[in-house]
Amino acid sequence: MASPSLIGWVFALSPFPAYLPQYFSLMRQLAVIDYGENEDNDRSTANSTSLLRSHSSESVSIEEQLLGRTIDRGLDSLRKRNHHHDYSPPSAAPHSGPVHIPPGSPSKSPHSERCDIHNGSSSNNTTVAHGVGLSRATVFLLLSAHLLRIFYFYGLKLENERMLSSAAVTKVLDIQWDLVGQSICMIIMQLLLLWAMTKMRKKLNSRKTISDCSTTTHTDGSWQLLAITKAHFRRLLSPYNILTNHSFLEYLELILLSSLATKLIFEYHFYPRYHMRVIDTLKNTSIALESCLAVPQAIRNYSKGNTDGLNAIMVGGWLIGDILKLSYFSLNMLWSRITGVGDAAGNIVFVFGCVFALAVDFLVCFQLAFWYPSREAIELKEGLSLSIQKMRTSGSLECCKLLLRCEKRTSNP
Repeated sequence: MASPSLIGWVFALSPFPAYLPQYFSLMRQLAVIDYGENEDNDRSTANSTSLLRSHSSESVSIEEQLLGRTIDRGLDSLRKRNHHHDYSPPSAAPHSGPVHIPPGSPSKSPHSERCDIHNGSSSNNTTVAHGVGLSRATVFLLLSAHLLRIFYFYGLKLENERMLSSAAVTKVLDIQWDLVGQSICMIIMQLLLLWAMTKMRKKLNSRKTISDCSTTTHTDGSWQLLAITKAHFRRLLSPYNILTNHSFLEYLELILLSSLATKLIFEYHFYPRYHMRVIDTLKNTSIALESCLAVPQAIRNYSKGNTDGLNAIMVGGWLIGDILKLSYFSLNMLWSRITGVGDAAGNIVFVFGCVFALAVDFLVCFQLAFWYPSREAIELKEGLSLSIQKMRTSGSLECCKLLLRCEKRTSNP
């Protein structure tokens, strides 16, 4: 019985190898952005120091000119006072006339230079912004699906306790702990991806946050606290802010509040009334959401017209994972029907969800490989074609060597 437990552990830990390549890809993009910002800072520092040096040298030359004019005027006054009428001022007085200031000093201050460099780096970063790749809606779908799955198993636990409390029932519902472990691992992985995506967005877009509570005119502290709380929840629950403006801590707050509200509503309102019907609804909703995880990605690829930043290994992990899940649930369904142990009807729903997910995964694979190929996909295709050509050439060389050996053997019997 060691093989089923090993398969269960592999199935539970499968989100990490499937989504870690995309996480590493995001971290590489962040490292590129940090490197570019450091270069821009070094360049702006060098430009500012050179400008300061030029300005200091210009100021020194101007001071020297002013000092020379002062000395010349003092000499003229002394010579006039001593009746030196034969004195004529220098024919080529280098310091007479208006003070000459170079026309281009300073045409731009160090601050403006920094602003120009910052604008150039931001324009470069906007090109990198198109390479984020992964749709944020896909991450939200996966988080919602696996949180609902955990609530489904929590409902099964409540149902088992209710059934065991009655003396007539001895059989309890089976809780698949491998699915519970997979949901926990998936939530951890999606939170890591969400953290990397929000960090990249924070670097790319220097967002100016304006508090909604700045216009309040209440003087009472309780009214101000109420206004601040209302404005915070309006911002937290706004769909536009969820998709574009939230920080990682705000996402965590939203997930915790929504999970707590779902638990309270489920445990104290729906479950006492409907029992297994609401539990099955949670399971079906979770499967439907997880089956549609690639739909926002396909829509994003179509709307953007590219797949830059989308990791091919992650998409291949979607495809392989859904194939493995389909095989896993199909085998469980067959085993349940043969032995009568387990939930065969519940596995049927998982099988249909895996079939739909596979169809959408193939659509994203076609977008990545043929319709909107990214640079990574093009390099991967070129590497595969080169390896195939090498295998063909090596195979043809081996065939030629074999033919030569056969000819030598036939010529020398």
